[in-house]
Amino acid sequence: MLRAPPSKDQVMASSACPFPGSAPALPRPTPTTRKHMIPYGSLVVYVTPNKDRRYIKRLEEGQDWHSNDGVLSAEAVHAANFGSEVRTSLYIPIRVLEATLHDRLKGLKRQTQIIYPKDIAYICLRLGAGPGRTIIEAGCGSGGLTTGLSWFC
Repeated sequence: MLRAPPSKDQVMASSACPFPGSAPALPRPTPTTRKHMIPYGSLVVYVTPNKDRRYIKRLEEGQDWHSNDGVLSAEAVHAANFGSEVRTSLYIPIRVLEATLHDRLKGLKRQTQIIYPKDIAYICLRLGAGPGRTIIEAGCGSGGLTTGLSWFC
């Protein structure tokens, strides 16, 4: 049994529109509290304005970052977004970035020879590494290749 589509008048009468001929009203957003954008435990990169120095740190609750540019509060970083600037106790802006694969590899302690990012990229290219692939890697080094493979797979 086929039904005829409703007429414009029937549609307008059934919708809860405050004004005739206007689109149906959307539900109002409910007020929400502001969520913290950088969770504790994240690896963050602090970039200083002078000489663009980069410092990789894990954001821990209650552990402020101390430098020559002043003290950077962990709570201020926790409340910020990645890519924003947070001011130290000396009002010096510090850019807060998310740690990339390059930052993670350069931050490894090298007790043994590591595989550098350009070599990891070539190995991943030759292996066809990507999401959904299973690759087994074993070694006794610093974990540079494992970190790179886990980033791509």
